[in-house]
Amino acid sequence: MSHFYDACDYIDPPGVSESNQRLRLFKFSLTGRAKDWLDIIPPETIHTWQELERKFLDRYFPIHKFLERRVDITNFEQGDSESLYDAWGWFKLCLKRCLNHGIDELAQMQHFTQ
Repeated sequence: MSHFYDACDYIDPPGVSESNQRLRLFKFSLTGRAKDWLDIIPPETIHTWQELERKFLDRYFPIHKFLERRVDITNFEQGDSESLYDAWGWFKLCLKRCLNHGIDELAQMQHFTQ
């Protein structure tokens, strides 16, 4: 999803809301089963980006995955033989893998350094 948001930031058509822009462009970011899933959603059942995002996340990023990945962040520990650089890279990957984690930067630093 973060790559999709990055791509949307480069496009700013006049008179089109951010929600409608994302709603229209999202299908072009999908492949395989995810694209098939979107194609079979009945027309006129999703009206906003928030609705589509929620359905997509529920389907491909269910709550149990979210909670597992959030625990990876909150319980993060640097390995005994792991360099600080490698640990930081792994921690940032944990953050990226947990969409909408809602952890502010100060709390992130606290989890990383505890």
